[in-house]
Amino acid sequence: MPGAGALLPEVEIADLPLEVHAWTGFLDEYTNISGTEGTCEEGLPGSLSALLVSESCNMGLTPGGR
Repeated sequence: MPGAGALLPEVEIADLPLEVHAWTGFLDEYTNISGTEGTCEEGLPGSLSALLVSESCNMGLTPGGR
């Protein structure tokens, strides 16, 4: 019997938050710190996804090219 890992699709870690967002819309729950509504910018889910991945990998906001 295959393990649970064999049942999961292969996905890059950088794409994982965007995949989950496509299923659940969780990135839409992040709000502007100023409290204004309706400020959803194009590309915001991608930026939030990159931020979540970089912070979870302890990379921070510095460029990864070093």
